[in-house]
Amino acid sequence: EQRRAPELKGKPTCVVQYNNWKGGAMIAVSYEARAYGITRAMRGEEAKKRCPDVNLIQVPTANGKSDMQLYRDAGAEVIR
Repeated sequence: EQRRAPELKGKPTCVVQYNNWKGGAMIAVSYEARAYGITRAMRGEEAKKRCPDVNLIQVPTANGKSDMQLYRDAGAEVIR
């Protein structure tokens, strides 16, 4: 997300999936967010308690499911 939205660079940012229950499940945590003790094992609600300024970005949905294609493509670019 920091790559897609440069204004998030240097700020604590997490990508969450299924945001309806306790703030969503973390699928990615920036180094800046990790500095506050935020981990992928947390829910968005807990992350906000540790760092009220954390940016929680929800995974886009398609047909009622998470659309992970954006993140698959980004991962493939990193591996190349």
